[in-house]
Amino acid sequence: MKRFGLTIFLMAGFVLGTVGNPIVAQDTRFTSTPNADSRLDPIRFNAPDLTGEGRPTEGHTDTATRGSCKISAKEVSPLMPPSHLGLTDAGRPTFWFSIPYGEEEFDTLNFTLMEIHEQGSVAIVYEKMIEAPTTLPGVIGISLPVDVPELEVGKTYDWSLDLYCIDPMATDLGGQPNATIAGGIIRREVPSDLKRALEAATTARERAIAYAEHGFWYDTLTILADLNRSNPGDTTLVADWNSLLSDVELADIAAEPIVECCFVEEDD
Repeated sequence: MKRFGLTIFLMAGFVLGTVGNPIVAQDTRFTSTPNADSRLDPIRFNAPDLTGEGRPTEGHTDTATRGSCKISAKEVSPLMPPSHLGLTDAGRPTFWFSIPYGEEEFDTLNFTLMEIHEQGSVAIVYEKMIEAPTTLPGVIGISLPVDVPELEVGKTYDWSLDLYCIDPMATDLGGQPNATIAGGIIRREVPSDLKRALEAATTARERAIAYAEHGFWYDTLTILADLNRSNPGDTTLVADWNSLLSDVELADIAAEPIVECCFVEEDD
């Protein structure tokens, strides 16, 4: 199978706190270190009320298992609140997933981002297939590439991640995934009080605190992932990561390995 263009942030070989290569941040605002930050209590996420926003989703779907494939969507988790819906301030956010399977256990991932129109129709904004990375199992981050238009403020988007045990291009299998996880993202205009907090922030951690207090999930998560990657061994940041995931019922994922990145080239 040809590889497609997508930078995937796969962090492995370490549980938060060990040495690793720097992760590429989605925004230069997110790269400063937390030195001299006096707000040392673990970051807590203030979940917004998103009732009635986005489309209802089951979150996890298992399809027929073939042969020795043991993939189960119940074992694959998006790093998301229980509703699988979250806010972002980023035009090209990063989507995070826990995948507890090695490359020998499945063949391909397929990530799809879709726009929901007012009349209920859906248009694909971005779709890429990714061969199973050699560094899994672990936590991965998938970012939208720079050639994809930024998400529009005020719009809701759906995303899905399909896992295939066998090459989905094999015609005799009909391209049916063995497992699917799904969720949503809303790019929301930053309220004035959050804007002031971000302008006053002097560290990336302070920006993460501001985003968390105002319920912007994707931004909080990505900042903390980037900070933990670039500041290994920082106990404050490890506590922040553990606290954030515990706040959305993902405490069991906090200690999972985060795997090193791979790069997938675009087809001609």
